[in-house]
Amino acid sequence: MAVIQPRLLTSETGMKFWAAMLCFGAILLDCAAPPKAAGRLDRYLTSLQDSGFSGVVIVAGKQGILLSKGYGLADRSNEIPASPNTLFQIGSLTKQFTAAAILKLELEGRLTVQDPITRFLRDVPADKRGITIHQLLTHTAGLPDVVGGCSSRESGDRDAQVKRVLGAKLESPAGTGYRYSSAGYGLLGAIIEIASGQRYEAYLRQHLFRPAGMDGTGYSFKASDSNRIARGYRDNQEYRGIINAWVGDGPVWCVRASGGLLSTAEDMYRWHQALRGTRVLSEPAKRKYFARQVPEQPEETSFYGYGWSISKTRRGTPVIGHDGSIGDYFTADYRWYVDEGAFYFVAANTAEHTAMGVSPRIGALLFDETE
Repeated sequence: MAVIQPRLLTSETGMKFWAAMLCFGAILLDCAAPPKAAGRLDRYLTSLQDSGFSGVVIVAGKQGILLSKGYGLADRSNEIPASPNTLFQIGSLTKQFTAAAILKLELEGRLTVQDPITRFLRDVPADKRGITIHQLLTHTAGLPDVVGGCSSRESGDRDAQVKRVLGAKLESPAGTGYRYSSAGYGLLGAIIEIASGQRYEAYLRQHLFRPAGMDGTGYSFKASDSNRIARGYRDNQEYRGIINAWVGDGPVWCVRASGGLLSTAEDMYRWHQALRGTRVLSEPAKRKYFARQVPEQPEETSFYGYGWSISKTRRGTPVIGHDGSIGDYFTADYRWYVDEGAFYFVAANTAEHTAMGVSPRIGALLFDETE
């Protein structure tokens, strides 16, 4: 970020003024806070590494990256350390990319979020013909969370999986309330392919990943990248996650658009930077993307947008985020503190120390708070 140099305020008073302005732009409570936060975070994560944590953390503020570091091993058998360039399975963070692709297609005039799914999907049963793309995006379509044997190759075919989801019994009438549904995001993946005429990953790569400068996110990687893929562990048992459920150009369809993507900490930061501007989505599209569309619980302490959960910090400021998991072997969490200009992404590959377990402490240390 470029700093505008003062021209007129050259006195001691002027220097103090500009110092105050720079401090005001810091993400924490005082000018010395960012480096202090980095030290606090690194000490905490290093202590976790000593007790078995492995994964990666990237933390940034308005002035850039504060901490970007891997901890422990991404692959124990080959003693490969985790790093900001390690490919982690990010689970349901995939949903934010699926939602962004839908909004991109809307910008291109290929669909609208108010379209019924019957515009793109065939043989929709009567009880589901009124479901809209908006309802799939906001988990208000009434669909179950998971449909079919999601770890089996029988769910590898797109059209067969769509048929299974459409044939499932609704858990609530469409449009009547929030009910988290990964199966619904699978339907969105199919709609992306039908509306664009491209494969799911190909569309995301062309319209989201490349504009954001992300070359470590997706499904299609070179054979030489295999040693960059983290392995998951629980009690020293290794698990490869969705890599074991690969069919053709990606994982089985029950997770492809809802929880299957691989990414790196470096790429997730690039994605964050792209979302702050208009490289991938226009300002009007982003307003839909991050809007508090529907409450996630009766107390209305958090809301779901399009692939995001929106809540408030203890300071009353908005935080946008989402977590994801493949079992508890691979977990990830993304948090954007909008008013403070702070962001972090954490991914873990051990069941004993999940990203969701580590995340609250990262947030507390970032702002020098007690949990």
